[in-house]
Amino acid sequence: MRRNRVIAGLAVAAITGCALTACQSAPVAGAAPGAGSTAGAAAEPTTGAGTGVAWSYTMSSLTDNSSPDNILSIQYPVVAYASATPGDAALATAMNTKFKNVDESFVNLFRTQFSSPLPVTVNGKIVPSQLQVTAYANRVGRLLSVRYDAFFDRSGSASGFAEEQVLTVRTDTGAVLGAADLLTPAALSGPGRTALAALIAPSLSTDFIFGGQSAASAVSGALATIAILTNGMTDPVIAVTPVGLEFTFQQGALTPMSNGTPSAVIPFAKLAGLINPDVAKLAGAQ
Repeated sequence: MRRNRVIAGLAVAAITGCALTACQSAPVAGAAPGAGSTAGAAAEPTTGAGTGVAWSYTMSSLTDNSSPDNILSIQYPVVAYASATPGDAALATAMNTKFKNVDESFVNLFRTQFSSPLPVTVNGKIVPSQLQVTAYANRVGRLLSVRYDAFFDRSGSASGFAEEQVLTVRTDTGAVLGAADLLTPAALSGPGRTALAALIAPSLSTDFIFGGQSAASAVSGALATIAILTNGMTDPVIAVTPVGLEFTFQQGALTPMSNGTPSAVIPFAKLAGLINPDVAKLAGAQ
């Protein structure tokens, strides 16, 4: 029971500002980059604080199993610029702080909800509660879009639960793009949500249960909370992929908990009038 992802109309190919206008990024204190597997750098002009001659990112991770009752395993990207200018250094630090802060929010939630777990023992050994955060990063034009897939497993419970978050950042300015930046105002209206639902619903599994509604009706209703923060979360979350926008619904929000976190990628070409054209340009889609 985890994610269910499909891509509408395509064979498989695989967030949340000072939005689309250029803005200066001030220095922000953050953690030093960690080790990870590198992703290739590419030349890129900039209108932001730094020169942006070339940038790359690594995926870093850490595991904390110092407590016998709790295990934390988290992933996050670390951005670096080839230039050694103060502007680029500040831009990288600011971006890395933002990405790391998403993980910190998961850790805080984990420690709050799992602060006093009742350890379960199997054959005399404690079965700890766990939090595993897996980050899926997509480098798309001038955007770095990261979907965080968090899975909480409480010691002694029948099953765990998942939570999705997305952070999309402009690599030339450090600006964060939320749902209201990625989509047009029309997409957030009633007719717009109906149009989005018509694109998303056919991609969802026919095995899903929608409480007696049609899939399109259920999706349209679930989209009513798009771009609205509830308990620190939005539903659905929207990530930018090389193919299009990925819409991922929180566990239990659209279908039964057993269906995990349903997800569908809608190609850029099908989102005309619904995706902010500036986002499509930043992503290199046009």
